[in-house]
Amino acid sequence: MTQSEQIPILCGARDAAAMCGVGLSLWYQLNATGQCPMPSKLNSRTLWSCELLRLWAVSGCPHRESEVWQRILRETTACVASGCLNSGRADVKHPLNSGGVQ
Repeated sequence: MTQSEQIPILCGARDAAAMCGVGLSLWYQLNATGQCPMPSKLNSRTLWSCELLRLWAVSGCPHRESEVWQRILRETTACVASGCLNSGRADVKHPLNSGGVQ
C-alpha cells in the first residue's frame, strides 16, 4: 500500500467535517457544544479519530456526554485493550467489527 492509499487514523477539522457531510463552521459548532466525538491534541493540532467518527455516525451521532456514547467508548476501549479488533474472530462482537451498535 502506497502512502497515498493509506487510510488515515486521525484527521483535522476540515476532513472530519467532510467525512460527516457538514461544513467547517458547523463542525466547530458541533465540537464546541459536545455534539461530536472528543478530539485529541497532538502538539498544536486538534485531531479526531477517523474510526470513532465512523462509529459515532453509525450510532446516530449521539452527544459525547450521552450514556449511549459513553457506553460505546467503554466497550471500544475494552475491546482494543483485549485485542478483539484485530482478532479476526467471528464470535467477537463489537461495534467496530460489526458495522454498528445495537
